[in-house]
Order: sequence, then structure tokens, then C-alpha cells
Amino acid sequence: MPPIARKLLVPVVILLALGLFAAAGFMAADPDEPLVGSRALEQLFPARDAEILRQGLVGVDLAPGWAGRLRIDGVAIPPDQLEQDNGLNQILFEPDEGKVIEQLSPQENCAEITYWQVAEGADRAGPPLRWCFRVS
Repeated sequence: MPPIARKLLVPVVILLALGLFAAAGFMAADPDEPLVGSRALEQLFPARDAEILRQGLVGVDLAPGWAGRLRIDGVAIPPDQLEQDNGLNQILFEPDEGKVIEQLSPQENCAEITYWQVAEGADRAGPPLRWCFRVS
């Protein structure tokens, strides 16, 4: 092997390895995932297109400093029926007897979160994020 080829071999192998590493990262990212690039939303419950039970939890995990309102299948969930864990900043709803939704319908259901920075207030909320899931 010529000396110049040996000198170029190590950098070329390193560049190829970095390229493969970057490609693996892009292939692992789900382009339909609504949280990619969101600084406010950390997780959806359930995940988009997941299957849950009729009494399953529905909601979001918000980043610190954010607040929100939840709707499920067009029904606004009253704040007193939400499980709000301020330590984790989660807004969760569990259907139950006596609540606005006693159980989720056995079909596709959709939830919607309208969220805003607490410092700016609810009137500065952007468009809501909608995601759907199936109920068995």
C-alpha cells in the first residue's frame, strides 16, 4: 500500500464511522413523533397509535414552566378531574365513574393538549397538539 494511502486510511475510516453513527441516529428518530423539537412537551400518554384499556391514563408530561388544558374526543377535561403532579409537571386524566368521561370508547380516540408558558399565560397558548390512540 502506498504511504499516502496509509495516511488517508485512518481519517477516511473515522469519517465513515461518524457518518454511520449519524445515519443511525436519524433512522431511529420517528418523523411522526410530535415531541421532536418541542421544548414544552416531554411525553404523551398514551403514545401516538398505542392501544390502551378503557380506563387508561391520557395526558402529557410538560417541561418545567409550562401548563396546559386537556381535551379527549372533543370533551374539555375540567381541572378538578385532572391528576396534576406538579413535581413532574404531568397533566393526566383517568376515566372513572362520575367524571366527564367514565370510560373511553372501544375505537380510535384522540386527545388534544393546549399548552403555554406559565410566565406568559394561557392567552399566549399556541395551536393545540392532537394525537390519537386505540382502546381495546
